[in-house]
Amino acid sequence: MAVTRKKVSCVIFDAPSEMPDNQLATYADVMKFYNLTKQRLKYELNNKDPPRHNVAEIVITKVEQIWDKASIPHVSHRRVQEMLNKYHKTFMNLLKPYKSRKDSGPYQEKIFQFKDESKKLFDICSCKCEKSRKIPAIERDFLEDQRGPRGMIIAKVDEAESIKLQKRYIRKELTQRQKCRKSDIDGISEKQSDVCEEISSTEEKTDASDDESDNDCRPDPNKQLRKLNDKQMRVKLPSLALACDRYSVSDRAAAGIANAVLQDVGIIHERDVSKVIDRSKVRLERCKKRGTLCASVSNTITGLYFDGRKDSTMTLIKECDGKFHRKLITEEHISIISEPGSIYFVHITPTAGSSKVIAAELIAYLSKKNVDLGGIKAVGVTEPLLIQAIEEVSFDCLKWRWTNRCNGSYVSYMLTNYR
Repeated sequence: MAVTRKKVSCVIFDAPSEMPDNQLATYADVMKFYNLTKQRLKYELNNKDPPRHNVAEIVITKVEQIWDKASIPHVSHRRVQEMLNKYHKTFMNLLKPYKSRKDSGPYQEKIFQFKDESKKLFDICSCKCEKSRKIPAIERDFLEDQRGPRGMIIAKVDEAESIKLQKRYIRKELTQRQKCRKSDIDGISEKQSDVCEEISSTEEKTDASDDESDNDCRPDPNKQLRKLNDKQMRVKLPSLALACDRYSVSDRAAAGIANAVLQDVGIIHERDVSKVIDRSKVRLERCKKRGTLCASVSNTITGLYFDGRKDSTMTLIKECDGKFHRKLITEEHISIISEPGSIYFVHITPTAGSSKVIAAELIAYLSKKNVDLGGIKAVGVTEPLLIQAIEEVSFDCLKWRWTNRCNGSYVSYMLTNYR
């Protein structure tokens, strides 16, 4: 059955219609478009009334688009929704007794007054806000006209005026940036000197032996701070990379901790984020530091020490259906430490937990890396299973015997003779 104009027409706002694109909408324009949107959705739902919030969302989006086109700041989306719901509720309350009171004089006067007020602008302009939300001076005349006689319309883009506004905005931005940069440089120089004094005083209080062992991987803090650039973060972070690998800190967590420290000491703030460290920077520094350490480690080992530890590892397992599923498995990581100096050499993950498998994995890795076993004088372990595995290791030139020097779970093996 066809829907006639008389059936969809409203007794207050007449027939529904589209919202004008070249003028800011009045209350009547909004309600006409509301009724039109409701009829369209009702037709799509086979004559079922659509949800009220769906209709309101379409109308609100259209209203905000027109205000954005006019370059006039408006209130939030939620506030516009409240205004529309309140006005629609008033409209429905006025329309309910229409059939029984349409001939009443006071009721007719209310309808006439409501129609007259509906010609006013559906004003969603943001007025009592900060300066960035104020109405531009060149748009005030248009807004006042839309609130009054409504003689102006939204025309096409004025290219000459747009270029003028863009240049003015760029000049203001450059001036503001120069002022901020000058104040930031003065503040950063003072804070950097304070940080240098704190770092130097802390280093003087540390033990001399610790300083000698860490001098290779600890950069000069004064040089580090002098490398800070106003535009890019070019400072090197070898100490941060070494600490992250030592304590198993992820790249994201390391970047967050480093940025928090820089923010506390005043190196980075809201107006200057050029010194922010991201996780890509941390990952790159870790790769560089690992390469440097691997190149400096010698294959000549005086002592080997083994420490067993079981870690939970997240893996992807392919099932019969061809899909990958996550599974948490427990892997045994056996760390190999080279002496002297307690240098981390590598860790191996055996395929099984037996002593024979551990011994085979150990022999395979040491053979692959061409480790010089002739200079080994001691082997240390911390697990009973590793003791059995070391006993089963058959080096080509060494034979090991049990010694009586035990300290807790620590066991030493000493070289006795050559085969």
